[in-house]
Amino acid sequence: MKVLSYLKVVFGVSAIMVLIVIHQISQVNEVAHSEPISQQNEPIRIEAIDWSIAQIEISTEKQLRDFANQVNSGNNLDYQTVILTNNIVIEEGEWIPIGNNHNNQFRGIFDGNGMVISGIYGEQGLFGFLGQRGEIRRVGVVVDINGRNGVGGIAGSNVGGIIGNSYAVGTVAGNQNVGGLVGSNVGGAISNSYALGNVTGRGYVGGLVGTNVNGGTIRDSYASGAVTESGRRTRELIGENDRGSGGMVCRVSDMKTSEQMKNQDTYRGWNFSTIWGIAPDKNDGFPYLQSNR
Repeated sequence: MKVLSYLKVVFGVSAIMVLIVIHQISQVNEVAHSEPISQQNEPIRIEAIDWSIAQIEISTEKQLRDFANQVNSGNNLDYQTVILTNNIVIEEGEWIPIGNNHNNQFRGIFDGNGMVISGIYGEQGLFGFLGQRGEIRRVGVVVDINGRNGVGGIAGSNVGGIIGNSYAVGTVAGNQNVGGLVGSNVGGAISNSYALGNVTGRGYVGGLVGTNVNGGTIRDSYASGAVTESGRRTRELIGENDRGSGGMVCRVSDMKTSEQMKNQDTYRGWNFSTIWGIAPDKNDGFPYLQSNR
């Protein structure tokens, strides 16, 4: 009888404890289920873009890849402007360039708005083919590229387009027509731009541009980094300059030292009032673009 009385007491207390615990868990669950209600009511962020409008803003990697898909599907965005409104890091795998072949050239305006796109790796830089009336401006890229022919950090081939106030940082490797900024500049214009990093290829390899042909112009631009062609170290800013117009004040082939390239006096005639800047604590002491953040 004493044992039965003891069990009754124990089970009674246990039942009370269980009820208390269940009651406490129920309260916690009520609180836990009540918190996300406001979150569930938040509007869902939609990244879809109307690609028919005159001015398009993009701010995410997904939108940047959608931009590439548009051009690579035949929509060259002629007379349209795409503006970057945020820095973007490429995290979703190998980059497929904007304008992936000669038939799908980008012919609109891409305004990087001083932003940086980093994490670009694969066989090509940000753009594959930039066509006539196409323009790339005010953008920086950080790249790691190992491609074939016509390879560059900003663009593989600039076919009559304009590239200005832009830069590429990182390594670029390929076969023919390989440049830190642009692989082939075919009648295009490049100004106020630079490339920092090692460039490697088998033929027509330059720290800034691989080949500059058909009256292409390159002005107020520089490059710094090791340039290797077919296993032989060179100091060429442009790998091949055939019927093109140079105009660079600072050429890698002039064998400028790092100290000279970090000295404003080296860049006589360049606009250090509104375009370029130079300071020991910025861009490792090399000239930087004021338009880039």
